[in-house]
Amino acid sequence: MATSLDFLIGCEKSSFRFLAVNYGQMNATWTLPMLVGINRAKELLYSGREVFADEAYHIGLINHLVPNAQLMENQ
Repeated sequence: MATSLDFLIGCEKSSFRFLAVNYGQMNATWTLPMLVGINRAKELLYSGREVFADEAYHIGLINHLVPNAQLMENQ
């Protein structure tokens, strides 16, 4: 779902995972490569591993990374 949003804001405790992999399905095959590149998208979709906030920001999965206390202030 996150890959379909216009603004991607995460806090220090955010994590992301493509759960459909656990059920033999793949979602986000169109939107994820546009955000993180084809090779990284394949890795995330095939493995289903959890991506934590700092990595998500570094690879372009989220646009902004804010401290937990400031998350609601950035509305």
